[in-house]
Amino acid sequence: DAQTFRLFKERMQTRYRTIDALNAQWGTGYASWEDLRDFPRPGADYDPAVSVAPSLQHRLFMDDLFIDTIAENRRQLKALDPRNRFGLSGTRDPGHYSGFDWWKLMNNIDHLTFYDGIQREAIRSFRKPGDFITSFIGYDFYSLSERNARWFPWYELFSGMQGVAIYAASSADYHGFVNHDLTLPLKTRWLLEDVRELKGGVGKAILTATRERAPIAVL
Repeated sequence: DAQTFRLFKERMQTRYRTIDALNAQWGTGYASWEDLRDFPRPGADYDPAVSVAPSLQHRLFMDDLFIDTIAENRRQLKALDPRNRFGLSGTRDPGHYSGFDWWKLMNNIDHLTFYDGIQREAIRSFRKPGDFITSFIGYDFYSLSERNARWFPWYELFSGMQGVAIYAASSADYHGFVNHDLTLPLKTRWLLEDVRELKGGVGKAILTATRERAPIAVL
């Protein structure tokens, strides 16, 4: 919308200072800042074969806007009740359309349930003390194996997570973590046995320990 584009234009003016500097990087021929009236469109406003800068700046701006929106929502929620946790569910690995800054994201949430992958390392490294972080188990192709069902909660523990997010109560041909007759399938029993072990002894000691946040410069 108009307000979002205004913020983008202000960011470009801060970054490039002059329209000539922007033109030099973008391969465009704007006469003044007034000629920049909308988000750059490849093939119409610039030639992507000449420069990727316009699309890259647009992408970086939208990634930051995403996190800024999260931060503002968290601020308002905490103002209503500081006890509230605020976060996301279902984040994906970094990619072309999900390349937001994980450091900024983790500094603006205190709860996250994510899909697994290389993002686990970013989350583990950048999480703050007190954050409640889990990933999912329960997709039938993954959790029918006793080895996987018992291994997963330990994997979560040693990754610095605080729990297991279960998907779902009932799903696909193999059902979920509860059968339709309300009995528990084997995968649920396997998982619960190991979770019970994690809640006591050495498992509990690790789970309740405070993990120091490493002063990472580059991940």
